[in-house]
Amino acid sequence: MHSEQLLYLTTSIANVIANGTAEWTEDTPHRILIVKLDEIGDMIYTLHVLESLRTVYPSSELTLLCKAVCRNLVEPIGLDRISHSMDILKEKFDVQIDLRGTTASLLSVIRGNSSRYLDRGTVRLRQKIRGGQLHERLTNWEILRPLLGELPYRDPQVRPNDDDEHHIGNILSEFGSERFVVMHSGANAVERRWPAEHFRELGEKLYSRFGLKTILCGGPDETPITSRIAENSVSFLDLAGKTTLRQLFVLCGKASLFIGNESGPLHLATVAGTPLVALFGPGVPNVFYPYGERTRIIHPLDLPPAERIASIEVAEVYRCCEELLA
Repeated sequence: MHSEQLLYLTTSIANVIANGTAEWTEDTPHRILIVKLDEIGDMIYTLHVLESLRTVYPSSELTLLCKAVCRNLVEPIGLDRISHSMDILKEKFDVQIDLRGTTASLLSVIRGNSSRYLDRGTVRLRQKIRGGQLHERLTNWEILRPLLGELPYRDPQVRPNDDDEHHIGNILSEFGSERFVVMHSGANAVERRWPAEHFRELGEKLYSRFGLKTILCGGPDETPITSRIAENSVSFLDLAGKTTLRQLFVLCGKASLFIGNESGPLHLATVAGTPLVALFGPGVPNVFYPYGERTRIIHPLDLPPAERIASIEVAEVYRCCEELLA
Protein backbone atom coordinates (compact mmCIF):
# COMPACT_ATOMS: atom_id res chain seq x y z
CA MET A 1 0.00 0.00 0.00
CA HIS A 2 1.25 3.50 -0.89
CA SER A 3 2.39 5.53 2.14
CA GLU A 4 -0.21 8.24 1.45
CA GLN A 5 -2.98 5.63 1.20
CA LEU A 6 -1.82 4.11 4.48
CA LEU A 7 -1.97 7.53 6.14
CA TYR A 8 -5.49 8.11 4.80
CA LEU A 9 -6.64 4.71 6.07
CA THR A 10 -5.15 5.41 9.49
CA THR A 11 -6.76 8.85 9.71
CA SER A 12 -10.12 7.27 8.83
CA ILE A 13 -9.72 4.92 11.78
CA ALA A 14 -8.66 7.84 14.00
CA ASN A 15 -11.79 9.72 12.88
CA VAL A 16 -14.00 6.94 14.21
CA ILE A 17 -12.04 6.73 17.46
CA ALA A 18 -11.99 10.50 18.03
CA ASN A 19 -15.58 11.23 17.03
CA GLY A 20 -17.35 7.99 17.84
CA THR A 21 -20.77 7.61 16.30
CA ALA A 22 -22.23 10.83 17.67
CA GLU A 23 -23.53 13.49 15.33
CA TRP A 24 -21.74 16.80 15.16
CA THR A 25 -23.36 19.26 17.54
CA GLU A 26 -24.15 22.88 16.75
CA ASP A 27 -21.97 24.12 19.62
CA THR A 28 -19.51 26.73 18.38
CA PRO A 29 -15.93 25.45 18.61
CA HIS A 30 -13.68 28.05 20.23
CA ARG A 31 -10.39 26.84 18.78
CA ILE A 32 -10.05 25.25 15.33
CA LEU A 33 -6.81 23.95 13.82
CA ILE A 34 -6.55 23.40 10.06
CA VAL A 35 -3.56 21.32 8.92
CA LYS A 36 -2.64 21.79 5.25
CA LEU A 37 0.99 20.78 4.75
CA ASP A 38 0.82 20.88 0.99
CA GLU A 39 2.14 22.77 -2.01
CA ILE A 40 0.83 25.92 -3.70
CA GLY A 41 -1.72 24.33 -6.04
CA ASP A 42 -3.30 22.35 -3.23
CA MET A 43 -3.54 25.46 -1.07
CA ILE A 44 -5.22 27.41 -3.86
CA TYR A 45 -8.06 24.87 -3.80
CA THR A 46 -8.35 25.31 -0.03
CA LEU A 47 -8.81 29.09 0.05
CA HIS A 48 -12.60 28.94 -0.28
CA VAL A 49 -13.04 26.61 2.69
CA LEU A 50 -10.77 28.77 4.86
CA GLU A 51 -12.76 31.88 3.93
CA SER A 52 -16.01 30.02 4.59
CA LEU A 53 -14.81 28.91 8.02
CA ARG A 54 -14.01 32.53 8.84
CA THR A 55 -17.55 33.49 7.71
CA VAL A 56 -19.34 30.79 9.69
CA TYR A 57 -17.20 31.16 12.83
CA PRO A 58 -16.28 34.86 13.11
CA SER A 59 -15.55 34.66 16.84
CA SER A 60 -13.64 31.36 16.85
CA GLU A 61 -9.85 31.24 16.90
CA LEU A 62 -8.76 29.80 13.54
CA THR A 63 -5.20 28.50 13.27
CA LEU A 64 -3.63 27.23 10.05
CA LEU A 65 -0.57 24.99 9.94
CA CYS A 66 0.91 25.21 6.45
CA LYS A 67 4.15 25.52 4.49
CA ALA A 68 5.77 28.94 4.46
CA VAL A 69 5.56 29.15 0.67
CA CYS A 70 1.75 29.35 0.93
CA ARG A 71 1.60 32.20 3.44
CA ASN A 72 1.18 34.95 0.84
CA LEU A 73 -2.01 33.27 -0.40
CA VAL A 74 -3.73 32.86 2.95
CA GLU A 75 -2.82 36.12 4.70
CA PRO A 76 -5.79 38.12 3.30
CA ILE A 77 -8.34 35.67 4.75
CA GLY A 78 -7.99 37.02 8.28
CA LEU A 79 -7.11 33.85 10.17
CA ASP A 80 -6.02 34.35 13.75
CA ARG A 81 -2.75 32.47 13.36
CA ILE A 82 -0.71 31.08 10.47
CA SER A 83 1.99 28.72 11.72
CA HIS A 84 4.76 26.82 9.95
CA SER A 85 5.93 25.00 13.08
CA MET A 86 4.87 21.47 14.00
CA ASP A 87 4.99 22.59 17.65
CA ILE A 88 1.46 23.92 17.15
CA LEU A 89 0.28 20.29 17.30
CA LYS A 90 1.13 20.20 21.03
CA GLU A 91 -1.68 22.66 21.79
CA LYS A 92 -5.28 21.76 22.61
CA PHE A 93 -8.04 22.49 20.08
CA ASP A 94 -11.77 21.87 19.95
CA VAL A 95 -11.55 20.71 16.32
CA GLN A 96 -8.61 19.58 14.20
CA ILE A 97 -9.04 19.39 10.43
CA ASP A 98 -6.43 17.40 8.48
CA LEU A 99 -6.82 18.63 4.92
CA ARG A 100 -3.35 17.25 4.32
CA GLY A 101 -1.86 16.02 7.50
CA THR A 102 1.16 13.95 8.46
CA THR A 103 1.92 11.22 10.93
CA ALA A 104 2.61 13.97 13.49
CA SER A 105 -0.83 15.54 13.07
CA LEU A 106 -2.45 12.12 13.28
CA LEU A 107 -0.60 11.37 16.51
CA SER A 108 -1.78 14.65 18.03
CA VAL A 109 -5.37 13.46 17.52
CA ILE A 110 -4.62 10.03 18.96
CA ARG A 111 -3.10 11.71 22.01
CA GLY A 112 -6.40 13.54 22.52
CA ASN A 113 -5.25 17.07 21.70
CA SER A 114 -8.52 17.76 19.83
CA SER A 115 -12.07 17.00 20.87
CA ARG A 116 -13.33 16.48 17.30
CA TYR A 117 -11.56 15.49 14.11
CA LEU A 118 -12.17 15.93 10.39
CA ASP A 119 -9.84 14.23 7.94
CA ARG A 120 -9.15 13.75 4.26
CA GLY A 121 -8.87 9.97 4.43
CA THR A 122 -12.49 9.42 5.47
CA VAL A 123 -13.77 11.58 2.61
CA ARG A 124 -11.47 9.99 0.03
CA LEU A 125 -12.65 6.52 1.11
CA ARG A 126 -16.26 7.66 0.81
CA GLN A 127 -15.59 9.04 -2.68
CA LYS A 128 -13.95 5.80 -3.78
CA ILE A 129 -17.00 3.83 -2.66
CA ARG A 130 -19.24 6.24 -4.57
CA GLY A 131 -17.26 5.85 -7.78
CA GLY A 132 -14.25 8.14 -7.87
CA GLN A 133 -12.28 11.06 -6.51
CA LEU A 134 -13.74 14.54 -7.02
CA HIS A 135 -11.89 17.68 -8.04
CA GLU A 136 -9.66 18.91 -5.24
CA ARG A 137 -11.71 22.04 -4.53
CA LEU A 138 -14.84 19.89 -4.07
CA THR A 139 -13.06 17.34 -1.89
CA ASN A 140 -11.90 20.06 0.50
CA TRP A 141 -15.45 21.41 0.73
CA GLU A 142 -16.78 17.93 1.50
CA ILE A 143 -14.22 17.49 4.30
CA LEU A 144 -15.45 20.64 6.02
CA ARG A 145 -19.15 20.10 5.36
CA PRO A 146 -19.91 19.14 9.01
CA LEU A 147 -18.66 22.59 10.05
CA LEU A 148 -19.96 24.62 7.11
CA GLY A 149 -23.50 23.25 7.34
CA GLU A 150 -25.81 24.57 4.64
CA LEU A 151 -23.50 27.36 3.49
CA PRO A 152 -23.76 27.45 -0.34
CA TYR A 153 -20.67 26.22 -2.17
CA ARG A 154 -18.37 28.84 -3.72
CA ASP A 155 -15.22 28.40 -5.79
CA PRO A 156 -11.80 29.51 -4.52
CA GLN A 157 -10.73 33.14 -4.85
CA VAL A 158 -7.31 34.77 -4.53
CA ARG A 159 -7.39 38.18 -2.81
CA PRO A 160 -4.65 40.54 -4.09
CA ASN A 161 -4.36 44.01 -2.57
CA ASP A 162 -3.70 47.42 -4.12
CA ASP A 163 0.07 47.01 -3.77
CA ASP A 164 -0.08 43.75 -5.73
CA GLU A 165 -2.05 45.43 -8.51
CA HIS A 166 0.29 48.43 -8.55
CA HIS A 167 3.42 46.25 -8.74
CA ILE A 168 2.15 44.32 -11.76
CA GLY A 169 0.88 47.51 -13.40
CA ASN A 170 4.40 48.96 -13.22
CA ILE A 171 5.94 45.82 -14.71
CA LEU A 172 3.49 45.77 -17.62
CA SER A 173 3.98 49.48 -18.24
CA GLU A 174 7.72 48.90 -18.66
CA PHE A 175 7.08 45.72 -20.68
CA GLY A 176 5.21 47.80 -23.24
CA SER A 177 2.83 45.09 -24.46
CA GLU A 178 -0.91 45.15 -23.77
CA ARG A 179 -1.44 41.56 -24.93
CA PHE A 180 0.89 38.85 -23.72
CA VAL A 181 1.21 35.19 -22.79
CA VAL A 182 2.28 33.85 -19.40
CA MET A 183 4.22 30.57 -19.38
CA HIS A 184 5.31 28.41 -16.47
CA SER A 185 8.00 25.88 -17.35
CA GLY A 186 8.71 24.52 -13.88
CA ALA A 187 7.31 21.83 -11.59
CA ASN A 188 8.53 19.96 -8.53
CA ALA A 189 9.18 16.69 -10.40
CA VAL A 190 10.98 16.29 -13.72
CA GLU A 191 8.21 14.06 -15.08
CA ARG A 192 5.85 17.04 -14.72
CA ARG A 193 8.05 19.40 -16.79
CA TRP A 194 7.55 19.94 -20.50
CA PRO A 195 11.01 20.40 -22.07
CA ALA A 196 12.37 23.96 -21.81
CA GLU A 197 13.22 24.07 -25.51
CA HIS A 198 9.55 23.40 -26.32
CA PHE A 199 8.48 26.46 -24.34
CA ARG A 200 11.08 28.50 -26.20
CA GLU A 201 9.90 27.26 -29.60
CA LEU A 202 6.25 27.81 -28.72
CA GLY A 203 6.88 31.36 -27.50
CA GLU A 204 8.72 32.26 -30.70
CA LYS A 205 5.87 30.85 -32.80
CA LEU A 206 3.25 32.85 -30.87
CA TYR A 207 5.33 36.02 -31.27
CA SER A 208 5.78 35.43 -35.00
CA ARG A 209 2.11 34.61 -35.67
CA PHE A 210 0.21 36.81 -33.17
CA GLY A 211 2.79 39.38 -32.06
CA LEU A 212 2.37 38.12 -28.50
CA LYS A 213 5.35 38.41 -26.19
CA THR A 214 5.78 35.89 -23.38
CA ILE A 215 6.29 36.47 -19.66
CA LEU A 216 7.96 33.57 -17.88
CA CYS A 217 6.97 32.99 -14.26
CA GLY A 218 8.11 30.73 -11.47
CA GLY A 219 9.98 30.59 -8.20
CA PRO A 220 13.60 31.63 -7.58
CA ASP A 221 14.75 28.01 -7.93
CA GLU A 222 13.36 27.89 -11.48
CA THR A 223 15.51 30.71 -12.88
CA PRO A 224 18.08 28.33 -14.44
CA ILE A 225 15.28 27.05 -16.69
CA THR A 226 13.60 30.38 -17.43
CA SER A 227 16.85 32.19 -18.15
CA ARG A 228 17.73 29.51 -20.69
CA ILE A 229 14.35 29.89 -22.38
CA ALA A 230 14.54 33.69 -22.53
CA GLU A 231 18.21 33.94 -23.50
CA ASN A 232 18.90 36.36 -26.39
CA SER A 233 15.22 36.67 -27.31
CA VAL A 234 13.21 39.90 -27.65
CA SER A 235 9.94 38.03 -27.24
CA PHE A 236 10.47 36.85 -23.62
CA LEU A 237 10.49 38.59 -20.24
CA ASP A 238 11.77 36.47 -17.37
CA LEU A 239 9.94 37.24 -14.09
CA ALA A 240 10.78 33.99 -12.29
CA GLY A 241 11.43 34.75 -8.63
CA LYS A 242 10.30 38.36 -9.01
CA THR A 243 6.62 38.16 -8.01
CA THR A 244 4.67 36.96 -5.01
CA LEU A 245 1.87 34.46 -5.54
CA ARG A 246 -0.80 37.15 -5.32
CA GLN A 247 1.10 39.32 -7.80
CA LEU A 248 1.36 36.36 -10.15
CA PHE A 249 -2.40 35.91 -9.86
CA VAL A 250 -2.86 39.54 -10.95
CA LEU A 251 -0.47 38.98 -13.86
CA CYS A 252 -2.35 35.84 -14.99
CA GLY A 253 -5.64 37.73 -14.85
CA LYS A 254 -4.32 40.29 -17.35
CA ALA A 255 -2.82 37.74 -19.76
CA SER A 256 -4.37 36.72 -23.07
CA LEU A 257 -3.24 33.14 -22.51
CA PHE A 258 -1.50 30.93 -19.96
CA ILE A 259 0.51 27.83 -20.86
CA GLY A 260 2.05 25.67 -18.18
CA ASN A 261 2.75 22.37 -16.49
CA GLU A 262 0.52 21.07 -13.72
CA SER A 263 1.89 23.18 -10.89
CA GLY A 264 0.94 26.14 -8.67
CA PRO A 265 0.86 28.88 -11.36
CA LEU A 266 -1.50 26.80 -13.51
CA HIS A 267 -4.01 26.74 -10.66
CA LEU A 268 -3.60 30.49 -10.09
CA ALA A 269 -4.44 31.00 -13.78
CA THR A 270 -7.44 28.70 -13.40
CA VAL A 271 -8.86 30.74 -10.51
CA ALA A 272 -8.09 33.96 -12.41
CA GLY A 273 -10.24 32.71 -15.31
CA THR A 274 -7.41 33.03 -17.84
CA PRO A 275 -7.68 31.06 -21.10
CA LEU A 276 -5.09 28.33 -20.69
CA VAL A 277 -3.39 25.23 -22.01
CA ALA A 278 -2.53 22.74 -19.25
CA LEU A 279 0.20 20.14 -19.73
CA PHE A 280 -0.07 17.02 -17.57
CA GLY A 281 2.29 14.11 -16.98
CA PRO A 282 1.47 12.02 -13.88
CA GLY A 283 -1.73 12.57 -11.97
CA VAL A 284 -5.28 11.27 -11.70
CA PRO A 285 -7.59 12.63 -14.43
CA ASN A 286 -9.93 15.46 -13.39
CA VAL A 287 -8.70 15.87 -9.79
CA PHE A 288 -6.47 18.87 -10.55
CA TYR A 289 -7.72 19.75 -14.02
CA PRO A 290 -8.55 23.40 -14.79
CA TYR A 291 -12.30 23.91 -14.55
CA GLY A 292 -12.80 27.09 -16.59
CA GLU A 293 -14.66 27.11 -19.90
CA ARG A 294 -11.75 28.36 -22.03
CA THR A 295 -9.25 25.63 -21.24
CA ARG A 296 -7.41 22.94 -23.15
CA ILE A 297 -5.96 19.97 -21.26
CA ILE A 298 -3.27 17.75 -22.77
CA HIS A 299 -2.80 14.59 -20.73
CA PRO A 300 -1.49 11.57 -22.71
CA LEU A 301 -3.06 8.90 -20.52
CA ASP A 302 -2.21 6.13 -22.99
CA LEU A 303 1.46 6.37 -21.99
CA PRO A 304 3.24 5.54 -18.70
CA PRO A 305 3.22 8.58 -16.35
CA ALA A 306 6.97 9.18 -16.66
CA GLU A 307 6.76 9.39 -20.48
CA ARG A 308 3.64 11.50 -20.89
CA ILE A 309 4.71 15.13 -20.76
CA ALA A 310 7.83 14.69 -22.93
CA SER A 311 5.64 13.14 -25.63
CA ILE A 312 3.54 16.30 -26.06
CA GLU A 313 4.52 18.00 -29.31
CA VAL A 314 4.87 21.75 -29.80
CA ALA A 315 2.49 21.59 -32.75
CA GLU A 316 -0.27 20.12 -30.56
CA VAL A 317 0.08 22.85 -27.93
CA TYR A 318 0.27 25.53 -30.62
CA ARG A 319 -3.02 24.32 -32.14
CA CYS A 320 -4.67 24.67 -28.74
CA CYS A 321 -3.27 28.19 -28.43
CA GLU A 322 -4.67 29.10 -31.85
CA GLU A 323 -8.12 27.92 -30.81
CA LEU A 324 -8.09 29.98 -27.62
CA LEU A 325 -6.73 33.09 -29.32
CA ALA A 326 -9.18 32.96 -32.23
